[in-house]
Amino acid sequence: MNPELRDALSFGVVAYAALVALYVALVGASSVAAGEPTRSQWPTATYLLAGTCVLLVAGWCGANDLSAATVVGVGVAPVAAALTAGLVGAVVEPLGDPIHPGFLAFFLAGTLALGQVVALVGYGIGSVLADL
Repeated sequence: MNPELRDALSFGVVAYAALVALYVALVGASSVAAGEPTRSQWPTATYLLAGTCVLLVAGWCGANDLSAATVVGVGVAPVAAALTAGLVGAVVEPLGDPIHPGFLAFFLAGTLALGQVVALVGYGIGSVLADL
């Protein structure tokens, strides 16, 4: 397997696992606070924490002189985590109103674009800090 592809996949999996763990922790915290099982609706705080996770993993990749292609795998992690959270939520609690496919496509495309931008910024910051 190509070493760059292997790095991209492995760091993407690390970021993905961190985001899913974050989602599970937030669902657990909101369930405890509500006193009953509930699910998170990916509020702003979740996006900020997910962005921070992607930024730190991509920064670490940049600081360790890994290929810039590696950040693509890290930047895709939020989309995979959003899909996983949606599937888990659909199984745990049936959706009340169907999600319009156009909104879902817009949401996932925006998440992918934002994940890539944050990953590239993190990679750049990590590379600059490593050169200091």
